[in-house]
Amino acid sequence: MDLEKFCINKNSTILQALNKLNDLRDVSRLTLFVFDENKKIIDSLTDGDIRRSLISGFRLSDPILNILKKDFNYILHNKNTFVDFSKYKNESVKIIPVLDDNFRLIS
Repeated sequence: MDLEKFCINKNSTILQALNKLNDLRDVSRLTLFVFDENKKIIDSLTDGDIRRSLISGFRLSDPILNILKKDFNYILHNKNTFVDFSKYKNESVKIIPVLDDNFRLIS
């Protein structure tokens, strides 16, 4: 799977994020992972996050950094030997990134 299609730079605009989400073929995964200059994943961004931000007054030209929550779900590849996926199911999480020790996306 091409993981780049699920990633977006933290300096991108809301419009750029919408365009990237629009290009995703699998509509059950309308989630992008936001990375910094070191390719470290710092947050996730969903179509719902964008929709709520626009309703609350943000503009398409605003940077996505302005709407990030910084409390996304993830799994560290070498840290979790057992993962209780029922926790994520109860939170309606549809996609969980697996990150390496440097918080870079690996799966």
